[in-house]
Amino acid sequence: MTEYLSFDDVLDDLMLEEDHPNPEALARWQQRYPRYRDSLASFFATWAHQESLSDQPEPKIDEEKIVRKGVDYALAILRKQGRLISPESIGPLSERDQLVLTAVYLLGGSGYPVSIALKVGEMQGKRPLLGSVLASLESLDRKGLILPRTADSVTEPEHVGIRDYYVVTMAGSRALAHAKETSTVVARFLPDFA
Repeated sequence: MTEYLSFDDVLDDLMLEEDHPNPEALARWQQRYPRYRDSLASFFATWAHQESLSDQPEPKIDEEKIVRKGVDYALAILRKQGRLISPESIGPLSERDQLVLTAVYLLGGSGYPVSIALKVGEMQGKRPLLGSVLASLESLDRKGLILPRTADSVTEPEHVGIRDYYVVTMAGSRALAHAKETSTVVARFLPDFA
């Protein structure tokens, strides 16, 4: 029956029976499974080497330092590319822009100008002009607070080439957090927004 065992099966049995690699154990297993003599010798050598390494203390790794360096490097690249938007460059947002930004956030990437206008109307309690919403969307896009995205050809095939949806950027999230602190209307619709 032992002649039908694969080397993996032999290793499974070996690991159940042996605690440490030693020459006596190797000799026993080579005698029991002569077919795997060389493979067992190689396995025992690797096992012994790994055990000798496990006795050494693991090197200390400063994960926070590595993360800090990675973030600093990424920010340096973004600065070089001109893609990092400073809070000063955004400037204060009008009440209308704050409401439109909030509506874009609340619609979670599925907002297009008409649905955004409806959401703003729901927040204000009165229907806004679509033109003013479009102007706000253009202003927010220019400031890098939102990004338009085209309809997905798989999940939204009926809207491809017809409709642009909007999503809030990271800079837009920061502006939204500021708007929440300064506007009671925005704060009412974003109670869980951090």
